[in-house]
Amino acid sequence: YFGLKRDELIGTSFMRLIPESEHEYVENHFASLTIENPAAMHEHRVIAPDGEINWQRWTNRAIFDDEERIIEFQSVGHDITDRRRAEEELRQSEERFRSLVETTTDWFWAVDENAVYNYSSPKIRDILGYEPEEMLGKTPFDFMRLEEADRVSEIFASYAESHRPFELLENTNVHKDGHRVVLETSGIPVFDVEGVFRGYRGIDRDITERKRAEEELRKAHDQMEQNVEERTRELLETNEHLRQEIESRKLVEERLMESEENYRLLVDNLPSIVYRGYKDWSVEFFDEKIEVLTGYSLEEVNSGRTRGPGMTVEQASGDARETFIRALKTDKSYVREYRIKIK
Repeated sequence: YFGLKRDELIGTSFMRLIPESEHEYVENHFASLTIENPAAMHEHRVIAPDGEINWQRWTNRAIFDDEERIIEFQSVGHDITDRRRAEEELRQSEERFRSLVETTTDWFWAVDENAVYNYSSPKIRDILGYEPEEMLGKTPFDFMRLEEADRVSEIFASYAESHRPFELLENTNVHKDGHRVVLETSGIPVFDVEGVFRGYRGIDRDITERKRAEEELRKAHDQMEQNVEERTRELLETNEHLRQEIESRKLVEERLMESEENYRLLVDNLPSIVYRGYKDWSVEFFDEKIEVLTGYSLEEVNSGRTRGPGMTVEQASGDARETFIRALKTDKSYVREYRIKIK
């Protein structure tokens, strides 16, 4: 236990093998032994020859003489270094777990084989408004509405029957103040040293805000699709109206072109000259046969619009003008013969 031979121990003080910081503790332990309570057990550290610190556990008994004075101690000890190191590692592990549990935004829990909570981390206060102690002895389904509890318990049972892990199971719970909280639950099965199923350990994450954002995004997406459909329909209707307008205009243009062609054909083949007269007694010619009749080109007679008297002989000018103006007032056709001047 000490890394020393028997001869190296006999005749030496036991205290030299104990760290100085524990001398008082060990001395007090031995001093506590009385004739009424002569035996006791204690644990302390010892220093090995290589300087390593080990742990020992001793059962000590005080031996008294007839005058109730201690004459010796009889002790039985064994090395517990491995156990103490394992305990220290466990303590550190539990400390790390506790730090994680108390600082994370997730809720840690454990249930037995009947889905009854036997552990709840403090985060439950923030998530559902309950104290950890209020969760113990209840099941997850006690915090759900009946329809949701039936749905989730059926899903959970399918995993528990085969002792399978599960993850990201969405379920809606009721907060202590009555509002709904959506959780995302994951769990792993727990077995004892003999391999017997003992329940589940897991975590819950509050995804209420995420679900609300997803719902708002879905509504926005649906609204956008509706707007796109309406806009597409409007564009299709506009395109159809535009197509009809183009077709209508094209038809009008074709008819106008046909009318112009017919008009030009008529003008070119009439044995007469076609012109337009205005109220100021001016005329505008459209027929190139004017050059054959007068010797003036169409451009010459239409420059500045030629007045009627300039084309007729002086004797016929007055009668022609009077007849022309009278016809304009009555909006009727007329026939008149008169002589004109040629170039």
